[in-house]
Amino acid sequence: MADRYGPIFSLRIGLRRLVVVTGSEATRECVVVNDRVLGTWPDIAVGSHCVERLLHVRAFEIASFMADLLSRSQHDSLVIPFDKQFEHLTFNINLRMIAGKKFSDAEFGMASSDACRFKKVIEDFLNLSGAFFLSDTIPWLEWADIQGHVRVTKETGKELNYVLDKWLKEHIERRKRRGRHEMDDEEADNLWRFCSRG
Repeated sequence: MADRYGPIFSLRIGLRRLVVVTGSEATRECVVVNDRVLGTWPDIAVGSHCVERLLHVRAFEIASFMADLLSRSQHDSLVIPFDKQFEHLTFNINLRMIAGKKFSDAEFGMASSDACRFKKVIEDFLNLSGAFFLSDTIPWLEWADIQGHVRVTKETGKELNYVLDKWLKEHIERRKRRGRHEMDDEEADNLWRFCSRG
């Protein structure tokens, strides 16, 4: 088809339109030169420099994790469940980078807490991202929702919106109380600014 139509051509597959790029020069032009135009990039930076800028968050969380383990090790009869501890550590590191929040062990274990709700939403999202949706293959069957994935996806989205909306309101209140300029360097500001525009 490339010999007949050239290095860039368009196909219609079912209800979807597809652009095919076959030539190496055309691919380079799309991926390297015009990636900003053709790609859908978010307004917030997520590159390696962002990870380096947040290195202090990981260092602080690991240091507090080690201090907590040290204080727990003073009790000889105490068994420490490392799987839950590492899960909590990873959760707090990610949450501090995303939202500027941190949760204690007690909050992390409570079913009604925001931490537990957010953790469940992320687990549901990851499960759904790997699920096969029949409606993706046969779009006109979406209304039937035979597998129930569409319903669960909508419920997960509502729950995520609830938690993030609550955190956004808390963040706005914190900014009002402390003053705008004092909070400008907070890592979560970029995300909240991005969310509040949406």
